[in-house]
Amino acid sequence: MRTSNAAASGLRAATTRLGAAARTIAAGASALDPTQPIEAVQTTMHGRGVLTRMVPGLAIPIDMTDGLVELEEVDLIYQANASVVRASDRMTGLLFDISG
Repeated sequence: MRTSNAAASGLRAATTRLGAAARTIAAGASALDPTQPIEAVQTTMHGRGVLTRMVPGLAIPIDMTDGLVELEEVDLIYQANASVVRASDRMTGLLFDISG
C-alpha cells in the first residue's frame, strides 16, 4: 500500500510541476508580474512521498527552453509513477491469487 501512496504522491507532484511549467510558457518572454507563481518546489516527506507547491517566480526573463524541458521531465515522472502503480496492482493481485 505504501508503494501506491508514494506513486500517487509523485503523480500529484507532477501535476503541480506541470501547472508551473505551463504558467512559465504562457508568461512568454518575460515575467511582468513578479508574484505570478511559476516555480514548483518539492519537499520529500520521509515515508509519505513528496509535497510540491508553487512559489512566486523571479521577475527575470523566462527561458522558454526551461519550460519545455520541464514539460518533458513531467511526462517522464507521470510515466514512471504510473508504472509503479501498475506494478503494485499486479503484485497485490498475485498475492491475492496465492492466498486464495
